[in-house]
Amino acid sequence: MMIITGGLIGGHIIKTTFFPRMEFDSFNINIAFTPGSGEEKTMQYLERFDSAVWEVNEELMEKYNDTIPIIENSIIILGSAFDGTESGSHTGSVDVSPRNSEDTGISSYEIINRLREKIGPIPQADKYSMGARSRFGDPVSIGLLSRNIEELEQGRDFLISKLEKYAQLKDVVSTNAMGKQEILLQLKPQAYMMGLDEAYIANQVRQAFYGGQAQRLQVGRDELRVWVRYPAQGRKNIGQFENMKIVSSQGEFPITELVDYKIKRGPVNINRFNGKREIRVNADMSNPDASVTEVLDMINAEVIPELKVLYPGISVEFQGQQKESQRNMKDLMFLFPMAFLASSSS
Repeated sequence: MMIITGGLIGGHIIKTTFFPRMEFDSFNINIAFTPGSGEEKTMQYLERFDSAVWEVNEELMEKYNDTIPIIENSIIILGSAFDGTESGSHTGSVDVSPRNSEDTGISSYEIINRLREKIGPIPQADKYSMGARSRFGDPVSIGLLSRNIEELEQGRDFLISKLEKYAQLKDVVSTNAMGKQEILLQLKPQAYMMGLDEAYIANQVRQAFYGGQAQRLQVGRDELRVWVRYPAQGRKNIGQFENMKIVSSQGEFPITELVDYKIKRGPVNINRFNGKREIRVNADMSNPDASVTEVLDMINAEVIPELKVLYPGISVEFQGQQKESQRNMKDLMFLFPMAFLASSSS
């Protein structure tokens, strides 16, 4: 019987999943725009989500002929979303707390599906998701590891584009939150010949536009710090940066003679795993009762080999529910023989 069962599972005739579906006490609607977007835009979408929550509440009350609200409360949070991985005025979330499903007979998944249908897609957003975090981790969670950040970002974009094509998946997002625009400096040969380095030039740029401490004054029991920088009219645009001069022991030189620069968004934080930079791509199941293992097998067979060929410097580590399941299986394989021997001896 065990051999037959194993064959049926191996042939995908009997579907399997790592952990059972569980009802949520609360869930979140998360959204993030391009960093630098104003809070007015973010708040507009959050209020739209909140209105949709209460519209769904009215629809469900009418459908199930219930006089008590299905939704107990909702809270708009501006400035934080995606479990804290996104922060700033460009992001926010709506926390929704429905009544206990045992009292209403209404699944939290039904509420989420109705909300998702009512809100519709949000193409303007960089990241958008709706649901609750499982205590066992995300059903699909793939960690990309590399020491080359550019290759890592390209691999992330490739993986997201592939996963979004799977009808079994929804809310495909990356944990790599992007920050504000940064100016990256690259020294020219002349700067090297003068004995300058990137830190020396970057420090002068910082002092010019952000400020540098020039003096400390003691006034009574208080200490005053005097900072010096360009006046407001002299630090408004990139053209003024290009006109600044770098002071060295050999005189003053225009910054454009010493460095090339490019403008790029930097990460808010850098995650590491096993000594390498990590970007994790997570996704949820469109059907919570579907087989997670079957979807992961498809990804492992169809997407991961192509990713490794295109980006050989990237290694892949499955996280989330698969990793938690493997950890539990190791514990089970270790403890099962002892339990079997104990039961046999008794």
